[in-house]
Amino acid sequence: MKTLEEEFAQVQSRLDCIERNSSTPEGLDILEEGMLQAARSVSKDRQKWLAAIVGSSLSSESLKYEESRKLLNLYRELADPELIWLIYISEPQALNSSYHKKLMDQYPDILHPASRSYGRSQEEADRSALQDGYKNTLLRLGLATLKQNGQTLEISPLGRLLVRYISDGGADPES
Repeated sequence: MKTLEEEFAQVQSRLDCIERNSSTPEGLDILEEGMLQAARSVSKDRQKWLAAIVGSSLSSESLKYEESRKLLNLYRELADPELIWLIYISEPQALNSSYHKKLMDQYPDILHPASRSYGRSQEEADRSALQDGYKNTLLRLGLATLKQNGQTLEISPLGRLLVRYISDGGADPES
């Protein structure tokens, strides 16, 4: 069990890293890009995840500028539903997975499978097209790959890196 002093020391260390990294040209670029994206972020989830990327980038002992910049560029390309799908596939599917159930309950309009049956409503056909588009974007950006069955998405190493950066921002459905 951590003592209050140990936790304070950790927080102070992170703040020192943020201060040091923010004073470099690379750190300022990360901070500026984060602020530009934040100004255009509408949802609370998106703002929270963006803050986690910038915070994770600036609070590391050594700023990984190229890595952070790549992740911010990818983040800018993704719509909220695409981020939610990426988070969803970041954990292996298992029968009765509480992780997946919580995300499905939290984002039913995005994650609940759209009907692909003949004679479906136009609204359901539109939802199906959007879901396909979200998944295709993840594939196109290299954040996901298709499993051997050719129909199920699985997260790529690059996708896992992005989820790891945003996980401090509440990607876990527990938050």
